[in-house]
Amino acid sequence: MPKTRPFKENHQRYEKWFVENELLYDAELAAVKEFVPKEGAGLEIGVGSGLFSKPLGICFGVDPCGEMLDLAQKRDVKVMRGVAEALPCKSVKFDYILMVTVVCFFDDPLKAFQEVKRVLAPGGRLIIAYIDCASPMGQEYEKHQSESTFYKEARFFSTREMVEMLTEAGFKQFSFRQCISSAGEDKEVFTVQQGYGQGGFVVVEAK
Repeated sequence: MPKTRPFKENHQRYEKWFVENELLYDAELAAVKEFVPKEGAGLEIGVGSGLFSKPLGICFGVDPCGEMLDLAQKRDVKVMRGVAEALPCKSVKFDYILMVTVVCFFDDPLKAFQEVKRVLAPGGRLIIAYIDCASPMGQEYEKHQSESTFYKEARFFSTREMVEMLTEAGFKQFSFRQCISSAGEDKEVFTVQQGYGQGGFVVVEAK
């Protein structure tokens, strides 16, 4: 069953978080952007309110939460209501597919990745951004998970687990980016680096 209730009831609060955490949002966007092609047809699964699709030029989005889709439509994203495990799309349609911090909400991530493979064009790529539970930030998220409005019912994965599932679904040629947090001039500074292990927000590209 889609875990939509927190987003349905708190969609405005979700939007506000990105405004209040602009530096982190900008770093996450920069990390994802390194893998998003400048051309081709793209789809974001778990598009939410379109906060990533819009600036990345992704025209299509899927999400099970109607309230979030309403916000995405206002950002000119063409939306479809549905879940990752049963995409409302024809086979071999997209050149790339993006998922941003949504795999942790899927009922069956492996089935979702198999669905992605069905709708990707030959040579297409899957780009997944996620909270790495093996990282220091990921461990903090898990420690305070019961207090979170949005992540209370989430299941976080390590990069090792993510790669294992993607490999089983038929993906290969993995590349990684991570957001690194550090203190500077009395505020947190976020930079994007290759690899994974230090940053809590990790992006993997698989082909």
